[in-house]
Amino acid sequence: MNRSPSLLLAGLLIALTGSVRAEVDRLPTLKVGSVTYTNVVVASKNPTDIFILHKGGVTNLKLKDLDPETQKLFAYDREKADALEKKRTEEMSDYQVALGAAAAKKAAATPPKEIWAKNFLGQKTPELVVQKWLGATPEIEGKFLLVTFWATTSAPSLKALPLLNSFHQKFSKDLVVIALSDENEETVRALTEPPIEFFSGIDPEEKTLKAAEVKALPHALLIDPSGIVRWEGFPSLEGHELTESVIQELLGKVSK
Repeated sequence: MNRSPSLLLAGLLIALTGSVRAEVDRLPTLKVGSVTYTNVVVASKNPTDIFILHKGGVTNLKLKDLDPETQKLFAYDREKADALEKKRTEEMSDYQVALGAAAAKKAAATPPKEIWAKNFLGQKTPELVVQKWLGATPEIEGKFLLVTFWATTSAPSLKALPLLNSFHQKFSKDLVVIALSDENEETVRALTEPPIEFFSGIDPEEKTLKAAEVKALPHALLIDPSGIVRWEGFPSLEGHELTESVIQELLGKVSK
């Protein structure tokens, strides 16, 4: 048998609150303050509340707000209700304190993010200077850029290449992944493992590297289509890793 949304909601309220069936099932009208409910069906009650179905839908009412005569219909006990409300308030307070303690513990467990370069977060990126592209020239108009400064002699840089390949594959519609090295063309081309499946360029004069004041490799900048840096840092820094979910969130947030 199909049930109306109102009845289903009432059932849910009963399940969530532990309410019991009220002594009074139906009332032609029920006035609470300046509001009058008509065709009232009392779905459930507890020492502090009643849940009613009426012409306008489903409503939760506080027994303390009813007039004294109506309170008697529901065997309202003010002392018992006040004690229960106090208990609920204390439990909610304890819960909020526990949440705050958990958040503080998590924050304390995560080390502060270090940046081994000039801070550009939320600012315009330094000019991207590429002396030569080692392969195709990327189309960057209207795209996010993930620019990573790296070197073939940097073990962390080599470790990051497969991750950058995965970003290139997953986000190619919205994101251009670029590796920029200050080494010469021959040195970069000699690297075949791991392969570079995204865009690669060289800047032997270190113009962009120096402008960004990069002191440790690899260093990544995630730049939005307007040229603002949305993420920066060492991609695998513990507690602050650059991941697919981080990129997905930033792409969605800036696109809204």
